[in-house]
Amino acid sequence: MPPLVLGLYLGNLALVFLFVANHLLGEPSRQLTLWLDLDGEQNVPTWYTSMQWFLAAALLALFAERLPARRRFAFAVLPLAFLAMSLDEVIGVHEWLGVKSDTLLAAGDRQASLFSANGIWVLVIGLPFVALLGVLLYSLRECFRAAPGALWTIAAGLAIAAVGALGFEMLLNFVPRYGTEEAILELLEETLEMVGATTVVWGAYALATSPAADTPPAAPDM
Repeated sequence: MPPLVLGLYLGNLALVFLFVANHLLGEPSRQLTLWLDLDGEQNVPTWYTSMQWFLAAALLALFAERLPARRRFAFAVLPLAFLAMSLDEVIGVHEWLGVKSDTLLAAGDRQASLFSANGIWVLVIGLPFVALLGVLLYSLRECFRAAPGALWTIAAGLAIAAVGALGFEMLLNFVPRYGTEEAILELLEETLEMVGATTVVWGAYALATSPAADTPPAAPDM
């Protein structure tokens, strides 16, 4: 495992440890609690996850520069998707769209629905986005010949992040609010999102640093 990736995994572990420790200590400081809240916004865990998606995008963009021009444009969609995910962590686009999607519910309001905690954004936004990423990865599989394992590592990272961001997010609709079950699900959700992002970085790093990546493309057959 590259030192960079190991450091990111340890960073995830440190943030989880600090969050749990702060909770067990009774959250003595409100400001510290806001800074360490894994389910919070505009705080250390949010920025850390955003940084990881940005790093994955940057590594894949570096690799794209080594691809033949005819493949470079298509491959560029992948780092752009991760860049969008990085920005979403900070500005919360999916949450804004999630509120807008409440109009699709029978009463036009999530509070009176089965999905009272988070609405239906997982179904109408999250799952389609993950499916599109899966199709995109499959369509770009030829670009991963330099490091075939990188494709599966990125796919595994996306799967881990999706289980957290979509699976556990959906489960939050079916547990009592502000109870132990909700706290555990939120912890698992955010932890898996961070671990998934790190795993994607691992795959992107393997691809960007693969020896074959620096090999000039073969001349086309005449």
